[in-house]
Amino acid sequence: MMGRLFALLAWVTLALVGPVAHAQSDPIARGLAVQAKALATPVTYMGNVATRSNVPNATIGTTGRQMMTRSLHFARDNLAAGCRIGIPNWYVSTGGVETGTGAPTQVHVAIENAAGAIIAEVKWNGSATGSVADLTTGWSDPLTALSIPRGSKFFIRVYRSSTVGLAYLSGGVNTVGDGFESGASGISDKVLSGTVTAATGGILFAPYFVCPTQVATIGIIGDSKAVGALDTSDNNADVGILARSIGATNGYINTARTGDTMQAYVGSHARRAELMSYVSHILFEYGINDFAAGRTSAQMAANLSAIIGYFPDKPIWVTTITPKTTSSDSFATTANQTVTANENNRSTYNDALRSGTLAGVSGQIAGIIDIDRIVADPVAAAKWVVGYTVDGTHENTRASIAVQSSKVVPTFR
Repeated sequence: MMGRLFALLAWVTLALVGPVAHAQSDPIARGLAVQAKALATPVTYMGNVATRSNVPNATIGTTGRQMMTRSLHFARDNLAAGCRIGIPNWYVSTGGVETGTGAPTQVHVAIENAAGAIIAEVKWNGSATGSVADLTTGWSDPLTALSIPRGSKFFIRVYRSSTVGLAYLSGGVNTVGDGFESGASGISDKVLSGTVTAATGGILFAPYFVCPTQVATIGIIGDSKAVGALDTSDNNADVGILARSIGATNGYINTARTGDTMQAYVGSHARRAELMSYVSHILFEYGINDFAAGRTSAQMAANLSAIIGYFPDKPIWVTTITPKTTSSDSFATTANQTVTANENNRSTYNDALRSGTLAGVSGQIAGIIDIDRIVADPVAAAKWVVGYTVDGTHENTRASIAVQSSKVVPTFR
């Protein structure tokens, strides 16, 4: 309970004077717990200050043993010496299981600025190339020189090779600047020069970028709604109901996985939880798939309480769960929407979350993000606002913009 009190005090600190203070003797070796100092002077910690850092959810197999990728990011603090790159050699499979690729991955990485110039070649134990063990996240040496102003876009170029298939993100949203080339052989290393073929079809590889910082950084935990399944990226290339709202000001790691559940996260979470060592706040968006699987409000509350326990020193904000309906007229009206069999569990869970009576959870979180209030019809509360969904489960771009505009997601500094 004391750790949770520290976390809540840390949120007050961030709201009034700056970010949570972290004490990490070796921030790359899993990181140590946040040491929150209420109303204290901000203390430098290692945080993911880049936008669009994501967790892979697939491998191509042996036809994808070489990969050259380029990912667009925005700096949400001034980036200087001391930053490190994290490369995951694992992915979250269907069913929410964290899975290794099956072999070590060889990596070569460089940072490219907005003008297209390579400004830093990343080192690994002093070498230009490194090896990342299976089912681990490999962290580079600290960069000895770097200068990217806050608000600037930049790119991370990564060449990887392995004896097995490499991990990547499928079902994401590409933006101008993303590049992706893959094959069993013959893929050139273009880390230091060359044009990388534009990525299409939502295929992406976006590493982690942690730096000494005093600004808030965000970890996103959730399912396809946080991924942004029916969204399109905004001007900052952010996508999804949460990243859209924070990406203009904060760096983040989005660990959400399409089809994932709270229950699955409880069963397999170690590598994603490790990444939360490099953020100051966590935004939690889970539930729609749990209800679809027949889980009760009480069972979900127990899962949520367990997950909160994995991060005793992090302020955690939890979203309400939005409607799930079917429609006989392509969601053109509320009258022709039909609620699903688990609506009572959803409304019970949401009501308890709002009132602070959700067993094992109330008093343990920093606050709620009531997305349901934004996208649910104000009269027919179990149904969607017309124009906010095309499948009865996910927010479309219009709904995601409405969530962003509502300011229901807090501002973190």
